Amino acid sequence: MSASSVHKNMIVTRKGVVSIPDEYIHNDFNEPIKVTWNEWSKSQRIHARLTATTIMEKRVISSENIVCLKNGDKCLWFTRFEVECDKRRFHRNFGSRFMFQIPCVFAEAILLQFAKDLEDGENFALANELCPTPTLFRMADFPKCEYIQKMHNFTDRVFAMSFRPATSLLPEAFIKNPENVPKERIMLNRGEEMTLTPFNVFHMPEDCSFSIINKAVSELVKSPFASDYAALRTMRLVCKEFKTRVDDGAKKFLDEQHSMFEKIHMSQDVNMLLDQRNFLLDCFVDAMAMHRDCLNRSIFTLMRVRKFANPGARPGKKRKRENLSLLS
Repeated sequence: MSASSVHKNMIVTRKGVVSIPDEYIHNDFNEPIKVTWNEWSKSQRIHARLTATTIMEKRVISSENIVCLKNGDKCLWFTRFEVECDKRRFHRNFGSRFMFQIPCVFAEAILLQFAKDLEDGENFALANELCPTPTLFRMADFPKCEYIQKMHNFTDRVFAMSFRPATSLLPEAFIKNPENVPKERIMLNRGEEMTLTPFNVFHMPEDCSFSIINKAVSELVKSPFASDYAALRTMRLVCKEFKTRVDDGAKKFLDEQHSMFEKIHMSQDVNMLLDQRNFLLDCFVDAMAMHRDCLNRSIFTLMRVRKFANPGARPGKKRKRENLSLLS
């Protein structure tokens, strides 16, 4: 794979991944906003609706963090960010080639922040010929942009499977009208007749009971609901058979996802990648965490992935120091 085959500037839209030619790029100092692994893990609830404003929140933004996309009278402001990786498992951080649009109202606020530097000539272009226009990114405004069919870089593929852009750039949008946010199931009480009806799964024919248990486990392991995940762990305490079924179901789920990862990395196909991204985000699972913890897969791997815990950590009792038991 040659260096020229790697897409340097990409925007993820709801329809696909767009490659941006260098001729549209201005004011690019290749200075992404640094995001630690801990910050990325704590923001898991918004990975399915990620925006530039969630990245920039509570950060001091410099002119070097701004990337301008300009064609004619259209000028849009973007930013990049980079998630620190586990150096023992990856050789490169994630995300610096992806661009996220900054809403015009936030861009204007950033300009005010830069105002004190204008006397010395700094940020002059950003306040004049690169001043942001109040519009969203559209392919029609930048005709040389194109959707990519293959993504050649490994870390780019992993990162692209870890987030989905929000439909609106403003943070208020997903507070008032949250999208893709896991909600707890509505639990309905059983009627008196059903409650009094004796039922024991162990009295059923063995093949029927195993079929029911396996079906329940297969649904619970991929559920985004915290209550379902708690039910999965509770099932392991029922008996040895239940424990075996849950452990096997969790391992099967992980094996299937890693098998799909292998297909995606072999084919480098973007459509397959985005389908897998949507599935994982709907399961409330992070692709980077799964790639980070991919050896000796078991029920504990699933626990670690959902908690962003360190590979190899085991569940234990809560202690005063949080890092002593990441899974408790």
